[in-house]
Amino acid sequence: QSADWITTYRVQSLGRYESNPLVGQNPWVMLPIKAGSTVVTAWIMHRMAKAGHATAGKVLGYTIGAAATAVAIHNERFYRDRRAWRRQHG
Repeated sequence: QSADWITTYRVQSLGRYESNPLVGQNPWVMLPIKAGSTVVTAWIMHRMAKAGHATAGKVLGYTIGAAATAVAIHNERFYRDRRAWRRQHG
């Protein structure tokens, strides 16, 4: 989640925008939402483990983490490509 936040912040510095309507364009609004979603995910995983579904909880956690990682990778690639284009074209 933190990598997604950092890379979104960097991409926004290039004039791009956040497409998630829940967080809007302010990165400081996005930060507590990301932190909250991490806490909620951990809580759900804990509850699932207590209910005897530890493996399903882990799969859920890994899936959410993988999705956030994929978004961060996309953002970082865009950021690097855009910076390289700006260097070449002024």
